[in-house]
Amino acid sequence: MDRDVLVFKNTKPNNDFVDEVFRLDIRTLDTIDDRLISKYASVLSQYLIYFKYQQNSAKAEMYRLQRKLELSTTQLITKDILKQYKTKRDAMSYLTANTKDLYIMDGKIEDLKVELILIEGIDKTIQEYIATLKRELTRRENELWETRMERK
Repeated sequence: MDRDVLVFKNTKPNNDFVDEVFRLDIRTLDTIDDRLISKYASVLSQYLIYFKYQQNSAKAEMYRLQRKLELSTTQLITKDILKQYKTKRDAMSYLTANTKDLYIMDGKIEDLKVELILIEGIDKTIQEYIATLKRELTRRENELWETRMERK
C-alpha cells in the first residue's frame, strides 16, 4: 500500500481543545461565537480521524495477537493434551493458562477487547455532535437572513 494513503495517521488534534468541546455546557451554546462553533466542529472532525485510526490500530493489534496465540498454542498441542482435554479449544485454554508468554498475550487480547467495547459506537455520537454544531450554524445563518429580509 502506498504510504501516502496513511498520511492521516499523523493527525494529532489539540487535546485541550477537544476536551473543551466535550465539556461544553450546551445551555450556553447561544452565547458562543459562530467562529468558535465552527472551530469546535473542525476539531471534532479532526479528532474523529484520529479516533478511528486508533480504533482500527487496536483491532489490527488484537487480530495479530490472536493469530500469534492460535499458532503458538497449535504448535504446543500434543496428542496427550488433546486426549486429556477432549476438545482443541479446551486444550488451547489449558496451554494458554499454563504458559507464561501465552498467558500474557491472552491478557493483552482481553485488554484490547475491553477497550474496543468501551469505545464502540462513540464515532457515531461524535458524528452526531459535529452535525449538531453544523445545524446550529445553519440555524443562525437562517435567522440572520430572515432578520435582514425583515429590514428590507
